[in-house]
Amino acid sequence: MLEVTLNYLATGNNYRTLSHLSRVSKSAISIMMPIVCETVYDCLKDFVKVFDTHDAWKKVANGFEARCNFPFCCGAIDGKHVLIETPPHTGSEYFNYKGSFSVVLMAIVKIQNGLGKLRSTTVSDSE
Repeated sequence: MLEVTLNYLATGNNYRTLSHLSRVSKSAISIMMPIVCETVYDCLKDFVKVFDTHDAWKKVANGFEARCNFPFCCGAIDGKHVLIETPPHTGSEYFNYKGSFSVVLMAIVKIQNGLGKLRSTTVSDSE
């Protein structure tokens, strides 16, 4: 059900389409979707701030539309493979599907006071 929920959140597909893609009945999706969303939120609530008012969400969406011309957007995440020299004795650990060695740089963008603020972090093994 996590896969179906993530598909729904990423694409906005309706339950009928999700049912055909996943071979899970629409009724099961409608029952499980709120449970999975609540469970994901419970696991991430210490890491992700979620606004509790409609006006707060609207302010963020208006900021993205005014600054970036993205209506109905409340945040953006993107990643990039940063090429590296092959670390010794790592085998295929840093080998990616593009045929090179890399680490992944992830960036999160949010709108604050009408301006885009960039916060970034790298996703890699720490020594």
